[in-house]
Amino acid sequence: MLQPLLATKGSATIPLPGGKANYVVAVGGLSTQRIDPGVWVRIGYYVFSTDGAVTHTYWRLDDHPARVDTKIVGDCPPSVEQPDRPPSCVIQTLQGFNAPASGTMFGRFNYYKKRLHITWLRTRKGDLRRPLQELWNVEPKGALARIVSSNFSGRGTAVTVPSKPSFSSYSATVGVGWGSNAALRSVPFPMVQQQSPALTQTWVGWQGIHKGRSPVSRAQASFDLLRGWNLCTNGAPCMLVMDHNTNGCDWRNNGKTPPDPVLDGRAWYLGDLGAGRRNTMAFWCTTHVPDPKNLTCYRANNHVRALMQIVDDHGLFRGWVGTEVSISVNPKTLEWNNPEGDTFAVGEIASK
Repeated sequence: MLQPLLATKGSATIPLPGGKANYVVAVGGLSTQRIDPGVWVRIGYYVFSTDGAVTHTYWRLDDHPARVDTKIVGDCPPSVEQPDRPPSCVIQTLQGFNAPASGTMFGRFNYYKKRLHITWLRTRKGDLRRPLQELWNVEPKGALARIVSSNFSGRGTAVTVPSKPSFSSYSATVGVGWGSNAALRSVPFPMVQQQSPALTQTWVGWQGIHKGRSPVSRAQASFDLLRGWNLCTNGAPCMLVMDHNTNGCDWRNNGKTPPDPVLDGRAWYLGDLGAGRRNTMAFWCTTHVPDPKNLTCYRANNHVRALMQIVDDHGLFRGWVGTEVSISVNPKTLEWNNPEGDTFAVGEIASK
């Protein structure tokens, strides 16, 4: 890595990355083995100013964060009938993401060979023992800009860890962010539903194993257009949908009964946590519920994502950056039980 940027603030003007000040960013320390410094993900904001200062407010998730309930109940309007009606459920999020931010870092930024060079120097508690450096690729995109680690984008499933060229001087191995000059406020879900951009998913994830090296892989897919989602009743800040896609879902009765092609699918829930573009997403296969004609809420091994809205310079919703931490738990006790089933990922669901 380069020498850290240690200069204090001055009068020089430094161009904002891609011309944008406010970024939503997801970063992961996705190593190939669960050893010190471990596996972790972080989601939050990078805020840049033209004097070369940058601030990072974040939520860090590691050490098997539990699924926890929000105060938001996802319920469909009466007009939505079976089989397109997910059950009314309290929407889950990741422990800590519904609380105040985990921390804040302060640093300096500049450019090296057209890459964004960030040096984190201190936190609210004081100076870091050693500066933490990051090198991002910058991609201007009109009313938005994107920053990525060199190993995030790609067509194949394989991911190079650590990144080449280097991404960080510490345990961060992959990252993605989207920026604009819009304020860091959420777009309300009625507007999100109306705008309904076409979105594409890219996730870089780690899944644990008991022994040996665990691969870091890339997954890419389309995402259901948001106009197919239902706003929750009574103005609750949430949306939900049943997508009837059962690919990869377990069979019922210990693997003996296949999914019902009409009644089954994936139930999706999306809630707005009400502060600074923070959304939470939970989804699960209805085959985890014994009776497809009487769906109840599934609370165990569903997928949970912490998301930050991507909002362009015009205030339009353009998707999310996010993290997923879906730990494996005993369905009866909800206690962590199987490292092989753990998933830690960073990604984007974005209109490109």
